[in-house]
Amino acid sequence: MPDIPPELDRLRRFAHTRTEVVTELARRICEVPAPTGMEQARAELVASLWRERGYVPEIDAIGNVYTRRGKRDKEPVLMLLAHTDTVFPPSTPITVERDGDILRGPGIGDNSVSVAAMISALDVLDALGEETAVDLVAVANVGEEGLGNLRGARAAIERYRENVGAVIVLDGSLGQ
Repeated sequence: MPDIPPELDRLRRFAHTRTEVVTELARRICEVPAPTGMEQARAELVASLWRERGYVPEIDAIGNVYTRRGKRDKEPVLMLLAHTDTVFPPSTPITVERDGDILRGPGIGDNSVSVAAMISALDVLDALGEETAVDLVAVANVGEEGLGNLRGARAAIERYRENVGAVIVLDGSLGQ
């Protein structure tokens, strides 16, 4: 394995100390039902989690939750996207159980853990006082599953089309 630059190694080591924080965030997020088209309660939870951290979240007309780290406004931004909706109907009992390092529950891997990881990524940068070369725009987006037709991701990209430099999608099911 090649040498990791010291600043990245510091971030990596600190992030590893946050396993329990991410686990608890993922559990809280997952236990709020969010079938496609019915993500409002989960959006409100994500917005409150960002407010607790000193961010100024905004929920748009379709239910995407945006927050921004940085104040450059016009320069290219790095967008982080993690969808909040699930395939499970509202009647599905949602309880997250833990067995050692494994979490089990409807929607925990797709995509509650990714939303929690996105929130935690900003926490890590803030805790270590790290500046990024560009502003980060974090979006907890709606409508990814099935008939949602990626409407939240599409709206986020459209909103920032003039200055999005790159997008990172966090989704527990990608690459499987």
